[in-house]
Amino acid sequence: MSGRKSIILMLFILILVPGCGTFRRFSWPYEHTYFPISTTNTGFTREYPRSFTVYPFKNTSWYRSAAPRGRRAIFKAFSLIGPCASMQETDRLASDPYTLEDALKVGRRQKSDAVIIGEVTNQENSFLFLYAYNYIELEITVYDTRNGLPLWNCSGWGLSNEFGGLIFWIPNPFLPMIENLFWSRVSMDLYNRIAMDAVYSLRPDLFKDE
Repeated sequence: MSGRKSIILMLFILILVPGCGTFRRFSWPYEHTYFPISTTNTGFTREYPRSFTVYPFKNTSWYRSAAPRGRRAIFKAFSLIGPCASMQETDRLASDPYTLEDALKVGRRQKSDAVIIGEVTNQENSFLFLYAYNYIELEITVYDTRNGLPLWNCSGWGLSNEFGGLIFWIPNPFLPMIENLFWSRVSMDLYNRIAMDAVYSLRPDLFKDE
């Protein structure tokens, strides 16, 4: 097989083939098993809030893409509860540096019941022999836009181990691109899992038919 065909095959496998194993998030989304996360509920109910502004997330990890990925996952998951205001509009309205006061102001302008503030506290990528490991930590807090009080907060983590680490020891000029595609898929999967765990802990009734 030619070198070019080998690279195309590796790209196809990395992007389309799901991971071989994930700790603490065993089979989501295929069998929809959810893992309890650390939460504190001080006012989030089935009736309120019903609409959300997902404010830009803070990033204290090494990866610039971590916060946008975590935010995107939370946006998608909370859309199951109620409508989320456009993130593009939120970005235009938000001031830099980001603050709770500004988040509440943006949420009120978008007529949202609540604003979600999040932080990616950790994202680690590493290779060990034949496996690639990815670890993330995510925290979010939901605030009532009426009075600025917290309604609910949670923290969660995810760790995945995927067969494929050996691929990244094979020199080729496309390795940086392949590696970026690989970690994008793996880390986004973990963010989605934590986000779905969060929504499940709030509204398990939304998943009763699964």
